[in-house]
Amino acid sequence: MSWNALDSAKGHGRAELWTAELGSGKTAKLYDGDALQPSVSPHGLRVAFWAVPEGGSQRDIWTIPAQGLKPG
Repeated sequence: MSWNALDSAKGHGRAELWTAELGSGKTAKLYDGDALQPSVSPHGLRVAFWAVPEGGSQRDIWTIPAQGLKPG
């Protein structure tokens, strides 16, 4: 599986975190919110990324399970 952050706002400053299966090309949203620069953990179970929490104004580092959930 390949990980990427795609700008869904077309230049309006918001990016989303998506997964893409290399073989099939199937895509799925991993995190519903502003997210940048994802990095998969060495064991492949978690994804770290920069995010702005809803209603927030400052980016912070978040981690979520690789299946995709809200950060906690």
